[in-house]
Amino acid sequence: MREAIKWFQSNTARIIIGTLTTVDITIACTFICTDGKLNLLAFFFVIFGVLVNIAHQIFLAFADAAIKNANIKAQKDMKTYKNMFDALPDEFQLEAQGVNKIAHDIIERKMIPEDRWTFEVGAERVCKIIYNFVRDEIGKSSSGDDPRIDVTYVKKLDNANKVITVQTVAYCTYLRDAPNTYMVKRPVDEIGAYKDAQLFKLNSSHAFYRLSTEEVDDALVYKNRANESRRYEQILFIPVMCDRNKMVGLLEIYAYKGTVMAVSSDDMQKLIRKLKVFTGFLLLLQKTEKAAIAVPANKE
Repeated sequence: MREAIKWFQSNTARIIIGTLTTVDITIACTFICTDGKLNLLAFFFVIFGVLVNIAHQIFLAFADAAIKNANIKAQKDMKTYKNMFDALPDEFQLEAQGVNKIAHDIIERKMIPEDRWTFEVGAERVCKIIYNFVRDEIGKSSSGDDPRIDVTYVKKLDNANKVITVQTVAYCTYLRDAPNTYMVKRPVDEIGAYKDAQLFKLNSSHAFYRLSTEEVDDALVYKNRANESRRYEQILFIPVMCDRNKMVGLLEIYAYKGTVMAVSSDDMQKLIRKLKVFTGFLLLLQKTEKAAIAVPANKE
């Protein structure tokens, strides 16, 4: 509707000329059909012509607005995928170098060095890519403010005792501060476990999100609800599942008050589909590290 109103404002002269032309043509045709007598029938013909012209102008306005919106969406989608393809190749190269060094040290030195490439190193860089990607997707608010978000990645740890334990291993936050869960090992069964830990226990492949502050506060677990609630506008958690349908990681995005990632569930689902590229890459890195060091070797 807003685009249609803009169309009317920018085409005022065209509409006036079109309306006057329609009236003139209608009057001329009416005079011909009624032998030059301007009677009641002629009046109705004029009114009908004007109404037809108005309907035509309205149709043009909405059609033009729809075309513009489709073009804007297409351009935004092209920018989205361009940003993906611009960011990932460099990241692939960096991670490949790290994995190659592990292979070299195992073959040449018969050991896995302590300063080797790790999944956490790669995940940290991917979180920064996702952070910039989501900020670009959101854009500035109506008041011109930059979007404020935090991006974290929570990894499921391998434990011999079969107790499911998770750890936040990578982040990129608005304030550049590490989250309070960073590198803290958290059993998912502990009393007062945070929402992300609970999701690992559920082992669901479905993304979890909330679209309003009230929904966020109802969903999250707070240590101090009075001080921590009403901080976030929206949240988005995307599970990372392995081929055995087990959750091995969780990508988390928190949008602070005033920052809207999506205005509806449909919009959020579109964002989730775009982010699947990055969660797939995180899974690849996580499995690559596991495979790279799964050989008999002595640690340095």
